[in-house]
Amino acid sequence: TSNSRDLLEAVSKTHDLFSYIDVFLTSDEVKKGKPAPDVFLKVAEKLGTEPKECLVFEDIPNGILAAKRAGMEVCAVEDAYSMDLAANKKKLADYYIKDYNEVLNQTYEDVRNE
Repeated sequence: TSNSRDLLEAVSKTHDLFSYIDVFLTSDEVKKGKPAPDVFLKVAEKLGTEPKECLVFEDIPNGILAAKRAGMEVCAVEDAYSMDLAANKKKLADYYIKDYNEVLNQTYEDVRNE
């Protein structure tokens, strides 16, 4: 995330994300922030996986660019705060969803072909 470590921890604790996510990292904890790929490359390293094996969910264009520059697939996520950027997000990302429930209700091919 590009947010602070304090905010990351507060939100993660409130929503019990620590039991679902293995690695948490902020852009402040790497040399260059988004749109540089550093934060995504570091997370892939910590997970012990290749960037090309990663799927990133992002809500801002700079995050999408960073993940693409890291060699990862990207699913752009619609959010109320960046509705004016939706067209750009769709152009930059491999996929676009309006709600995370779409991921549960569609196959890879469904999302890929939209």
